[in-house]
Amino acid sequence: MCRIAVAPLPNGGVSLDYEAMSHDQGLQHEEHTLLVVGPDERDRLYVAHSESPFVTEMVATSPGAARFRQPEPIGPFAMEIVIEAPSPGHLTYAWWWAPAGSAPVEQSRAEARLDDS
Repeated sequence: MCRIAVAPLPNGGVSLDYEAMSHDQGLQHEEHTLLVVGPDERDRLYVAHSESPFVTEMVATSPGAARFRQPEPIGPFAMEIVIEAPSPGHLTYAWWWAPAGSAPVEQSRAEARLDDS
């Protein structure tokens, strides 16, 4: 199960608050992420999440791309995030990671739909 709250930022970006949980283990992951356009027109994610003591910067692989990579791996893992909106009101959010020096693979994927309540 997941919850993703999306809110606009004053500069045209958005904030994403993401939680992943299971019936057996409860809350497994929480993060607060800012998605903003960088000076080179590539989107950037600034991710504060429960598995890291610092904020991670990730940069879109090209302008408008859905895949974000760390400019330099920090810590023991190379990480990527892929955010897609396959249809109106439908968002997918996937975490990819691997030990530093290895190519990241998809490890976690959330699918969220707009709650009109």
